[in-house]
Amino acid sequence: MKRRFFLLSSITIPLVSFFYGLGVGYKKWFPFEELRAFKHKFANGNSADISYPHIFFTKTDFEFSEKLEVRIINFNEMRSTEGYFNLYVYNAENEILLKTIKINTSDLIKVPREGHVDLIGDPCKSLHKIEFEFEYTGAYLISLKKEPNFKVQSPNTAFFCKVEKIQNDSIEKIGVIYPNFTWFSYNSYGGRSLYTQPFPIPNDMGSSVVSAHRPQFHNDETKSVFSTAVFQKFLSKKKISHIPLTSSFLDKRDDWQNLKLIIITGHDEYWTENVYRKLETYVKNGGKIAVFSGNTGWRSFHINGLEHRRKYHWEQIKPTEQLLGLSFRYGGVPVYVNNDSSEAETIGLPKDSYKNLGGMKILNAQHPIFNKTGLRDGDYIGVQSKLVWYEIDGIPLDPKTDRLNLERKPATSPLYDGSNLNEVNSKFPLKENLDVLAAAWLQYFNFSEGLQRAGTIVDTKIGDGRVIHLGSVGWYKSLGQNDKNIIQIFYNVVEELLS
Repeated sequence: MKRRFFLLSSITIPLVSFFYGLGVGYKKWFPFEELRAFKHKFANGNSADISYPHIFFTKTDFEFSEKLEVRIINFNEMRSTEGYFNLYVYNAENEILLKTIKINTSDLIKVPREGHVDLIGDPCKSLHKIEFEFEYTGAYLISLKKEPNFKVQSPNTAFFCKVEKIQNDSIEKIGVIYPNFTWFSYNSYGGRSLYTQPFPIPNDMGSSVVSAHRPQFHNDETKSVFSTAVFQKFLSKKKISHIPLTSSFLDKRDDWQNLKLIIITGHDEYWTENVYRKLETYVKNGGKIAVFSGNTGWRSFHINGLEHRRKYHWEQIKPTEQLLGLSFRYGGVPVYVNNDSSEAETIGLPKDSYKNLGGMKILNAQHPIFNKTGLRDGDYIGVQSKLVWYEIDGIPLDPKTDRLNLERKPATSPLYDGSNLNEVNSKFPLKENLDVLAAAWLQYFNFSEGLQRAGTIVDTKIGDGRVIHLGSVGWYKSLGQNDKNIIQIFYNVVEELLS
């Protein structure tokens, strides 16, 4: 793998259309005139840090470009006695600083703090372009702060992943996925994300449209670089060769199918039709997938240039249990987040179970992924490190026996797009080739409907391939806390699927 880095060219001022697709030109979806101009207001009520400039890439397919174009928005709060500020380039995996680039503040036209600037009508006065060229594969974070926070999405930082062509005989056999489609969907920079309430048109998920042509702003750690980079860190500790990829890479390129194992990480909720179809073909042809994510492939993601939108739940079109062995409609969220022990018991939690709600109960300790852990059936993993975290995928179990109970309906209600996920016909067609390895108590979003007993780790054979789905967003969290059993299971999963 090449390890060269260099900066190409100087700063120039380009004409660029900013925020197109964020609301402008889509009045039938977002009739908000104020979105015609950039303001320092954000969907969650917080303000972004404007003491530093904001940056973003003008192309979402930067994995495929020879040159990376970074745009900079400067605010008059930026102060520099030296007459310049620094742009820092970090290795996203290990957070090591690779390069520092000086940019003269006198070259940047300032955006006033009060009022607003119309970056659509007159964009060239507020943006600057820097071009980079990378000749090696890697995941990187560009930051205008010396010590960026890798656990949030900040408008002062921009993530990119550079990937050379993957050959069939490449040394690297593993691809680790950064779920940037999900990041784009939750990004609230400029005032709107795919989750801005209220949804504009009832019963039409297709009404939500945003643009990738803007900085990132989200304070949720599950949508951060860290929630994927931690998997790279542990692979590198064992000198296991791998390649960082993104959702957009899976969508647009095919050479990743030369890899033997794909590792899905963090909160990988949004998949395009291309991503689903390609992963399905990949597995049926002998590829392996390890899913260290929850709420996986829950929603469809549509791309038209820089416009991003969602239209339906994958459960209604092609339920994820057909490919991954687990489904979010039979999963949910941690019980302990919304209930104390007495409340949990009133809605069905067995007595003395509350203390273990953060972990998963082992159902088949003889499986190779539990090698070298000393775990036995009935033991729990990840209780202290909160392995059951944020959102979790599942398969329905009988709460008394922990055996499959595919007759049970999920604890879901009709959602805001009018879909009733109880009516989904497909129910784990791979059950004959599926081994349930662990279980947990979960709760769906409509909390009044009680609890779900769910299998949360499954090993599934699909065609000539194989998927081990480990159910929860919380794997990154438990790895980050150096939970010894979780670390060993992670390595065991990788070894098992590469063997």
